[in-house]
Amino acid sequence: MDKTTNLERIGADELVRLEAERRARAQAEEEERAALERAWRGEEEYARAVAELREERAPRRAPAIAGAILLAAGIALAVVYSYRTQQDRMAAAAEVEALRLAAESL
Repeated sequence: MDKTTNLERIGADELVRLEAERRARAQAEEEERAALERAWRGEEEYARAVAELREERAPRRAPAIAGAILLAAGIALAVVYSYRTQQDRMAAAAEVEALRLAAESL
């Protein structure tokens, strides 16, 4: 009978130990789940903040892009005008030279 009592006590002690381990695992899993949930919420908040910053930047970027396009167009027009002016000068110089030659031949 003494052996049975020892076995029962060992069995009861083992059950208590196993139950304590199960509770510890459950608590650790719950803490891990809570930590993952906090990290997930933090990641969502970060993504939302980045998206808001991008939305705020877009209107500021549009005028800068429009200004750059206007500046590039102005430079292109200046180059074209300069080229045409140079051609006009060369044509005028050629005309003057032709008139001078015509005048000399008279």
